[in-house]
Amino acid sequence: MAHTERADDAALNAESRPHALRRWLIVGAAVLVPIVLGALATVALYATRPAPPPSPPVATPGLPPSDTTINEGGTVIIEPGTTNQVRVALGEVVEIVLQSGPGQMVMSEVPGIFIAIPNPPCHIATVCGLPGTEAWTFSAVHAGVTYLKISFGRHCSATTGDCDSIHTVLLKPFSVYSRPQAQ
Repeated sequence: MAHTERADDAALNAESRPHALRRWLIVGAAVLVPIVLGALATVALYATRPAPPPSPPVATPGLPPSDTTINEGGTVIIEPGTTNQVRVALGEVVEIVLQSGPGQMVMSEVPGIFIAIPNPPCHIATVCGLPGTEAWTFSAVHAGVTYLKISFGRHCSATTGDCDSIHTVLLKPFSVYSRPQAQ
């Protein structure tokens, strides 16, 4: 038996090639489109992620932790880093400076020794002008020992509003002493 070509073989082969090419394009698009969309979504979400939460002062290895303290006349400006007691004279002003973030707050644990000062004047121009810093100011009105409860805040998502459970609190002791009377 000899092989003889059929008259419709060429027509079948010519029509099957465009269908095969179209099928490969559809399969390729079905595979590549989700990958490209996923990559674009990943880039967009990474670029719009919220900033990491501010962290409390961390001790440098080999060095003991310390507070940053500045005495400006009748004002004691502190960036807390330890639970060491701070001594202040009656009538002095204490200012706690922190990098601001959601949930941050400073409050006196013993009422009557420190009184919060609303809208205090800026004592350090370089700190007050920086975005991301906030100051809480108190006046020492009675002698005694008190604690300032310093809450370093928590991280909250800008998109969902959900906050994590990491919430660092530092109890900073203050001893307010009366000045000797001049005679």
